[in-house]
Amino acid sequence: MFQRTGESLANDLAKLRFHEQRINVDNESSILQLNQITIGKKQLAVELRQIIDTVKHLDYVQKETSNELSRVQNTFDAKMTDLTGSG
Repeated sequence: MFQRTGESLANDLAKLRFHEQRINVDNESSILQLNQITIGKKQLAVELRQIIDTVKHLDYVQKETSNELSRVQNTFDAKMTDLTGSG
């Protein structure tokens, strides 16, 4: 009884492997296309991260520049007030 059950399971497993191989062969081009899409997606994700990092850096630089501009403008306004005696 156990021998028959073992043989049956072995046969079922062999059938499953055969069908799995057939499915892989039938869908090989689709699988390869999906792999190419996945590779492209990963490359785009890397590029997107780089762009995000660049935008963050540029935002930081813009804030520093804006703060420096305000500081210089305030200094200029103060010196003009000292020179002219009015705003």
